[in-house]
Amino acid sequence: MSRIAALIVVCFALAEPAMADGVWSGTWRRAGSKQTELRTIDRGGDIEFQLEIWGGPPAYASGGMDGHLSINQGKAAYETTEFEGKCRIEFTFTPRRVVVKQVMGDWAACGFGHSIVADGTFVRVSRKNPKFVRH
Repeated sequence: MSRIAALIVVCFALAEPAMADGVWSGTWRRAGSKQTELRTIDRGGDIEFQLEIWGGPPAYASGGMDGHLSINQGKAAYETTEFEGKCRIEFTFTPRRVVVKQVMGDWAACGFGHSIVADGTFVRVSRKNPKFVRH
């Protein structure tokens, strides 16, 4: 096999698989954390989500939110002004992971505990519709 053909094979093997629209249900866990999760239920393009973030010692602060997302080409955003200011969190979905980025507002504006930020890469651990935790 030529070097170019071998490189093409490797590139396809490493690429994320294609995913049909409307298949975003599942549980996603932030790398390195068993307690920070994103849960999503795809309801035909309208994604119901729940995000729970847990800080570590010494403060053990936490944060959580739930709402609805509309995914367009793997991207979605959630905004709220429910707390102290405006909070915006962006989500970039691929079949195996979600990158979450808090782009506007601090921990208080998003309704989180002290110094909690919604940033990170969440890896899909299940494709089943999750059970949401109701507080």
